[in-house]
Amino acid sequence: MAIEELLSAAVAAPSLHNTQPWRMRIKAKGTKIELFADAARILPVADPQGRAAYIACGAALFNLRVAAAAHGLLPTIRLMPDPGQALLVAEVELSEGYQASPWEHELSAAVPLRRTDREPYSDVAVPPAIRAELTGAARSENAVLRFLDENEAVRVKHLLSDAERELRDDPAYREELARWVGHDRHGDGMPSEVLGPRSAIGRDQVRDFRADRREPVRYANFECRPQLAVLSVRGRSVPSWIAAGQALECVWLTATCRGVSLCPLTQALETPDAWLVHDTRLGSEYPQMIMRIGYGAPAKAQTPRRPIADVSCWE
Repeated sequence: MAIEELLSAAVAAPSLHNTQPWRMRIKAKGTKIELFADAARILPVADPQGRAAYIACGAALFNLRVAAAAHGLLPTIRLMPDPGQALLVAEVELSEGYQASPWEHELSAAVPLRRTDREPYSDVAVPPAIRAELTGAARSENAVLRFLDENEAVRVKHLLSDAERELRDDPAYREELARWVGHDRHGDGMPSEVLGPRSAIGRDQVRDFRADRREPVRYANFECRPQLAVLSVRGRSVPSWIAAGQALECVWLTATCRGVSLCPLTQALETPDAWLVHDTRLGSEYPQMIMRIGYGAPAKAQTPRRPIADVSCWE
């Protein structure tokens, strides 16, 4: 069985500051994979509850699922299987003889192509048919993806700006950012080349990841009206966060397949005022990710990944 390919797909998942907060244990001669959250890689300032880390693990689990399917393996998933092991996210039992659908093959092929695109997007609107496909991808993983109208997008943009100012006023946050972001990176974190430009006219559409003002800055003109969407789930527990991660990756890989760029925006979800992102007209949905979606030039820069041997072990 192609365990190495499955693990490579799993670790290609996105994570906050590219912390890669996961570990995997392979058991039963390669027929079982246990996925753990790595407590040492949960960000104490930006992610004190571990929400973003479990979302990242959910995304890794989704990649593992589609890679297994593409290799003719049926993945049987048990989420949070052991109450005594809070960090054990899932057990994945693999059995042979599965016939993957063409769509599963397409999603699996998109895994190594998925990128965060922090560059300017065009003003071309994502067509309704593709929006419907993205919302359907979220729905298939028990989540809700809502595209924001212009008024709601403006409101959320203000929340993002306010949250970024609040975070950057915290010395502990800046210290944490410096640990993971900027300059050359090997294995994890975000090298300078993936950070994206700043707006030439003071209307930034991407996060300012510079830990200090000495980091080199590029400037560019961004789209006038960014297309924003919010991914939400019904609960706010660890299983809900794992579900959000699987939905996020399903949406992101679907966007990749359709040539649509995507950039996560999470500042407003990393402060005590995260509840403000929720549109009270929409009932009991809990926002887990804000996304900027559109059409940009293919993102060339890529965040590094740790060697498989560093994040997995056999038993």
